[in-house]
Amino acid sequence: MDFLPINIRISDAKILIVGGGKVATHKATILSRFTNRAKVIAPEVNDKIKALPFKWEKRHFVETDLDGVSLLFVCTDNHQLNHHIHQLARQRGILTSVCDSPSECDFTSPAIYRDGDLTISVASDAKDVKRSIAIRNRIAALASNQQQVPGGVVLVGFGPGDPELLTMKAIKALQQADIIFHDDLVDKEFLKTFPAELIYVGKRSGHHSAEQHEINQMLLEAALRGKSVVRLKGGDPMLFAHAQEEIRYLENRGIEVTVVPGITTASALAARAKVSLTERGVSQSVALINGHANRPLTPDAETLVYYMSGSKLQQIAQALIARGKRPGTPVLLASNLSTPHEQFVHTTLTELTKKEPDYPTPLIALIGDVAQNK
Repeated sequence: MDFLPINIRISDAKILIVGGGKVATHKATILSRFTNRAKVIAPEVNDKIKALPFKWEKRHFVETDLDGVSLLFVCTDNHQLNHHIHQLARQRGILTSVCDSPSECDFTSPAIYRDGDLTISVASDAKDVKRSIAIRNRIAALASNQQQVPGGVVLVGFGPGDPELLTMKAIKALQQADIIFHDDLVDKEFLKTFPAELIYVGKRSGHHSAEQHEINQMLLEAALRGKSVVRLKGGDPMLFAHAQEEIRYLENRGIEVTVVPGITTASALAARAKVSLTERGVSQSVALINGHANRPLTPDAETLVYYMSGSKLQQIAQALIARGKRPGTPVLLASNLSTPHEQFVHTTLTELTKKEPDYPTPLIALIGDVAQNK
């Protein structure tokens, strides 16, 4: 083994992170659980880093940045720059960790579980990170079981946006929760009426407050602390919401998971627009489709409902016409359903092919003869 497992006092240490991307964000997030005295330097700094209690400067690294530094994380995507910074740090005797280069690391970042004064870390000399995480999780579960019974996780569907559309079972789960991990498309003011701690883990196109594996880990750690956890998702948790990944991750680690369904956006659209998705004599079939797929999907159904389709409407319309859909097929676009900002637009496939989409999001598209503007 090349590395000696030790604990270092960092309460007064000057810590520097060079880089502002995904790896730097991961390192900074871990550090934030132990100190608020780190500094980040990068030409572009991730929004998640900006939200942490650290100083950050949006600029390139210069050698004087190493003055007084005792712990250094080098996390840029430029291997030559990483090597150069490591050489400068080595001359100054600074303990350095260089991302994706174990041979240039004076220390590595282990998989960590922390509960109060208890810290558990598992390292593999940076050679088998997934195994380290798996072992850390098992040890954490054992440690937690010595103190308390793990809590459960409830996946709750918030519905399309109007809190009055929540089920009684969903309200009960929110009332009993210690922690609520919530998505972007939920009523924030409504959530503040519950006593639980609120943690935002939303993901919108182009911006993720947390990656899925990080959300999985946060849910697990909260449950292992004996907390009653609600994972609150817009719409229905079992439709386009990564629910199966979270369920598998938690149940494989001994955490009980239950699911409370919510009103999916397609049903809300039908209700708000007073459009039956299966109108007699018009439509005998409905397909719910991920409208954000890399390649437009065109299933053979009379009524098509495209979720998350705001940026792909033109491509979807072109693909449907190419597959044989009538160019004049009616389309109903709806954004911000069941909220004060709700909007509807009636159009056709032909019109959608003529211009790039410029509609408010979140947006859902209903395509088929049932969408006829009557």
